[in-house]
Amino acid sequence: MDPQPESAHGPWNPDRQWADPLITLLALICIYIAMAQMNFRTNAPVKESDHVSLVGRVAEIQALGQRLGGGKGVFKGGLAALQDRTKAPWDRALLAVLLAEAGDTEQARLLALEGTVPSGPGAAFRHGWTWAYAEDTPLTVEDQVKVARALGDGYGARLLRARWAEKAGGDGRSLRREAEALAMGKVAIFGALGILALALVFAGLVFAMMLFLTRRVPRRFAPTVYAVGPRAALLVFLGWLTLQMSSGFLVAPIVMALPILKPVLLPLAYGLHATAGLTFLCLAEGITFSQLLRRVAPGAHGRSLVWGLGFLTLAVASVLAVALLFSPLLKDAQPPQRELLDLVTNTRGPLALPLLFLTVAVVAPCFEELMFRGFLLPWLAHAWKDLKGGTALALLVSGLLFGLIHLQPAALPTLATLGIVQGLAVLRTGNLLTSILVHGLWNGAVFLFMRFLLA
Repeated sequence: MDPQPESAHGPWNPDRQWADPLITLLALICIYIAMAQMNFRTNAPVKESDHVSLVGRVAEIQALGQRLGGGKGVFKGGLAALQDRTKAPWDRALLAVLLAEAGDTEQARLLALEGTVPSGPGAAFRHGWTWAYAEDTPLTVEDQVKVARALGDGYGARLLRARWAEKAGGDGRSLRREAEALAMGKVAIFGALGILALALVFAGLVFAMMLFLTRRVPRRFAPTVYAVGPRAALLVFLGWLTLQMSSGFLVAPIVMALPILKPVLLPLAYGLHATAGLTFLCLAEGITFSQLLRRVAPGAHGRSLVWGLGFLTLAVASVLAVALLFSPLLKDAQPPQRELLDLVTNTRGPLALPLLFLTVAVVAPCFEELMFRGFLLPWLAHAWKDLKGGTALALLVSGLLFGLIHLQPAALPTLATLGIVQGLAVLRTGNLLTSILVHGLWNGAVFLFMRFLLA
């Protein structure tokens, strides 16, 4: 390990008489907030969306892929699996259109006309579906526009509009060609992404072998050492975590008073707890922010960033392997990254989307890596240095805590795996920029992929 770094004012050593009760209180607050949020997510009624979700978009891609392959029967089987996974009314409405176009009108009718009426122009959709695939009076042009927008204005919506045009005595061929051209672009990109994923998995396996074969090579840099004691470290982490869990409640009244700030709700909330966390850390260690940055990102930055690309491939391979391993146990759970999906789905506007992307792909990776891999991991590794396997235990604990703070049970295996890989990157290179690159590219790729599907 490196020697204790120079400190401007000396590390914080809080008095146990007041520190221990405060630590207990902060821990109880965090547990209470976490349990309350989990209970709310589990028991609160799911807010019905007024448009198609990610599942419906996947169905569109699958529909065109099967149609291009000439496998309508396989297509129907695939849609049957999707039916079992979603209860969202607009997703079921889109499946009804796709199944009707594939020739399974009876099953499509059940999806379109039975069950919960979709919100918004749901009644207009049922009227329009009946007009398109059975017999009914025409749908007004205004309602046609509303229904197509709710269906996502994609492949399925254009097929339905083509059917309406044909029922009205017009020519729907141009709309069908437009629908196929639109969706074929997505199929091509999907195929390219699949090939890229396989290439990254292969590269990740090669990189893992290289790490194993060179594990005894001395590192050029060693992880940062922090001088704060256990109480100070717990106060820093729990103080930040309390603010992180409650930041949304703290910012919400401001946004309610000034609705114009709604697009910046997430950046405001994140900026609040991130600034507080950095302040806690610097004050506890008795250093300035610039001194902190020099600690966690020493030496050759270019070299560390190149290593980051290697660890990114390892993260892809590891997360995919863990996701496949746990998929049978989590098949009925809410999908991972559900909160990010909801944010991407419901965020619109030329200002809100760039701010959301900046927060997800830049601000969050920088701060979370600083807290978990720049502070918590090296502090634990140093505290447990006399234990056999202490560094590995610190890597595991910091990775699990990283997964747990997201409060997404279905995502815990994959998020913890991602955290462990990012921790391994810092332990191997001694530079936080390596894990920041992995985290930022991961979040940015997930964000852009969801936007691509939902566009």
